[in-house]
Amino acid sequence: MTRLAVDFGARFADLCLTGSEGRRLAKQPVRDDPVAALLSGLDAMGIPPAALTEVRIATTRPLNRLLAQERGPVALICTKGFGDVLELARQDRVDLYAPVARSAAPLFLAPREMIHEIGGRIGPDGAETAPLDLAALDGIAADLRSAGVQAVAVALLFAHANPAHEQAVAARLGELLPEVEIILSHRVDPAPREYERTVGTLIEAWLRSTAQAELAALDTGLRDAGFTGTLFFGDGRGVVREQNDALGDLVSVLASGPAAAARGALAPSEGDAVVLDVGSRSADLMLLQDGAPVMADPGQIAGIPLRRDLVDMASIALGGTCRVTLLDGRLVLDAPDAPSLDDLLIAGGRLPGQTTTPASPALLSAVAARLAEEAIRFATRRNVDPVQTGLVVCGGTGGLLAADIAQATGLSRVRLPRHPAAAGATGLACAPDRLEAGRSVNGPVDGLDVAALFGDLATALGVTPDLYRLSIAPRPEMHPMTLVLGQPPKTARDILTAWRDAYAARYEIEPPGPGFIGRVTAIRDQSPETATADTTDSAPVDGPALVQTDAGGIWVPEGWRLTASATGYLLEDRA
Repeated sequence: MTRLAVDFGARFADLCLTGSEGRRLAKQPVRDDPVAALLSGLDAMGIPPAALTEVRIATTRPLNRLLAQERGPVALICTKGFGDVLELARQDRVDLYAPVARSAAPLFLAPREMIHEIGGRIGPDGAETAPLDLAALDGIAADLRSAGVQAVAVALLFAHANPAHEQAVAARLGELLPEVEIILSHRVDPAPREYERTVGTLIEAWLRSTAQAELAALDTGLRDAGFTGTLFFGDGRGVVREQNDALGDLVSVLASGPAAAARGALAPSEGDAVVLDVGSRSADLMLLQDGAPVMADPGQIAGIPLRRDLVDMASIALGGTCRVTLLDGRLVLDAPDAPSLDDLLIAGGRLPGQTTTPASPALLSAVAARLAEEAIRFATRRNVDPVQTGLVVCGGTGGLLAADIAQATGLSRVRLPRHPAAAGATGLACAPDRLEAGRSVNGPVDGLDVAALFGDLATALGVTPDLYRLSIAPRPEMHPMTLVLGQPPKTARDILTAWRDAYAARYEIEPPGPGFIGRVTAIRDQSPETATADTTDSAPVDGPALVQTDAGGIWVPEGWRLTASATGYLLEDRA
């Protein structure tokens, strides 16, 4: 088997080839053509696409666009009177101590002029309380066409209980706008709570209009070049899924880059660590515990709630291309006419290249302090002490600031992967292939036909599941938590007992409700054969020095020492 894993970043694609000769790495500039970067990388490695058995792809490009809040040609159709659901959100305070509260709602996904209301109503029990005004779609379709909309999110009230109105809207819009993607909330997130379901549907529509073409082009480009193997896409849970499954659920691909990097950081982490991946456009934070990436329940990306399993992560728009300056001693990001972080690293002798920017140790220290602050905030909000747990830094920019970040965090040591700038590609190469089958229940746990449900899931999966994930809330209107079971339960009482124990362990109270089950998923992970790159032991390096690895550089400051091992690098203060 010859497996290629490719991690697309904002500026570069990292390639990791695994085969009979071990592991090989390469890096290619992406510019605006990922297909060309992929094929050029293969050519540089001397590998024809036809020789590949499997290709795995992860990307941070859609996430970078999301962090930049790039608008897409997207519109929302909702129930009449509910056009402000997105803006009202949950009224949560993003920063508890900020003097002026700001909404966390992702309003850029659908500005008010792109939200269209339609008459008709489904009740909470699934019964129709007002007929759907299909005639209104003629005018709405004309507005969508003139606005150049490419994807429409349809999120009607209580569609999870009865999707008939959404299905009727989709059928009529398909006739009026056959070229437009139509995404229905009851398929994306069939569960109660209108805001979360609306946001999830809008994110999927946004990805269909901004990322789908680029991802599909990778398949076409590979096939045209002779590739006949299996194509996988990285998933935001640190696994991979086959092409058809992934492209039908683009939200899962959104966090594929950070999730792959988290898996790539496992080897040097010794099981537990806060992971900071600093790339060209953004820095991503993840958590490793007990030898695996920690999952969020529910997930959140760039402050946007998503009711699905995702690697627990946070992102900040601070990377190598970010322009930074100091204003009254305070770090300012994206400052006009300011030098980029890359320019400052070149001026400081940490990055090869030329620049007219003068060296500024104070500005580099401020950047490192900001990243350390984000890492501390991320960890402490999860009841983790980053000093006790430890820190793994990766990414092309991360290796050049690792010691500074560690020092600002209060650490005298920091670990890095063996291939620090290619942690995403190496993590993707060893990620398990996930098979899953799910079913939406949306009903009380008590009285559930457990044998039939779990038997059907195992049949649909085609193999014996490794585990089951159940989304259970105390009541329909309350937030759910995920219950993980290693064996199929025999009765509904078994589910309730396990859920009540897990709820009490997490919240230290009894569940305030009888139990309402949303979605149940059966999962089987299949781990691939792995290989490592040829590595040679090297003597420790004392700073100041710039150490070039086979994937990225590591800056060793004065008074620090870098030691290499088979699993990664240890950078520590000699004092």
